[in-house]
Amino acid sequence: MAYHELCFLLHATDAAGIWPDPEVETDARQAARIACLERVKLGVTRFMLGFRFTRVSRIGMHNDVNAALRAALGLDGMLGELDRDSAQIDAYLRHAAAARAEAREQRGERRWRLATALGVFGISWLTTFTIAKELLGLKALEPLPLGHDALALLQVGSALAVAVVAALVTALIGRGSG
Repeated sequence: MAYHELCFLLHATDAAGIWPDPEVETDARQAARIACLERVKLGVTRFMLGFRFTRVSRIGMHNDVNAALRAALGLDGMLGELDRDSAQIDAYLRHAAAARAEAREQRGERRWRLATALGVFGISWLTTFTIAKELLGLKALEPLPLGHDALALLQVGSALAVAVVAALVTALIGRGSG
């Protein structure tokens, strides 16, 4: 059993030694590294729960031989190192998950900010256009020497100006609060 533990610890400590290179880091490489670290962590946890025995027999001499073999192979030291590596892996995985969640949240906020700005643009353009149309269509303004095209241009232009300003203000306010 001690030899089995030695083989596993050698394999697990070798697999835990992943050195990321941020200069060539891609999403696929990061996902592969995270999956590898999760497998190592799961393997260590399963091993510690299912295959680690402090006593191998009811006979004291067997346990003494096992303890001497464990000491000769340095299993307790390797297991301590692997346990520390496992804790660091866990901290890294938590940090990576938090970073991915934050990036996902920021992408969602940007989409909503754009959708809100477009909605404000459309509503304010329609409202301003309708108000301008009603005001310019009053009988009191009939003596003005404006043609039909000039009135339409004035309506559309004023509505467009108000809508752009409203959308920009909405986008800036949304960026400041996010």
